[in-house]
Amino acid sequence: MRRLILLRHAKSSWGNPTLADIDRSLNDRGRHDAPLMAQRLLRAGTHPDCIFCSTARRTCETVAEVLAAFGMPAGAVSYREDLYLASVRTAERVIAGAPDTATTVLVVGHNPTCTELANRYGDLAIDNVPTCGCVTIDLDIAAWSEIGSARGTTVGFDYPKRAVS
Repeated sequence: MRRLILLRHAKSSWGNPTLADIDRSLNDRGRHDAPLMAQRLLRAGTHPDCIFCSTARRTCETVAEVLAAFGMPAGAVSYREDLYLASVRTAERVIAGAPDTATTVLVVGHNPTCTELANRYGDLAIDNVPTCGCVTIDLDIAAWSEIGSARGTTVGFDYPKRAVS
């Protein structure tokens, strides 16, 4: 059994129209939501063994909050240029390269890829993974290299505006 966690970056700023998309940072809401969702991940009790993150500034700022919540060093993240605006196929190749010693892989990326991966591997129909949304999927595979043919069970779908009890 393997667990895949898909985390879309927190809300980013559009305040500087001359800034390249990859260089956009989190806005105030994103700086609020990223630590909130990191804490919810921590409380859910799922600790990532392997983290892949797009090299976009907003994903890097989002994953920094996850690292802080879990007490993990920055070196625990594999920053991947190919995850920036990646296709599902590219994201699958990245995930397939996770070490088999890792039972839980966290991917911090972008839409539409996060939503497409959630629908491909999970058993919920999700219209949109919102900014800083997190989808957790359990997969009945022995190795990450089997990800391409996997179907799993969505065990969590959380996002900042979802009411929690």
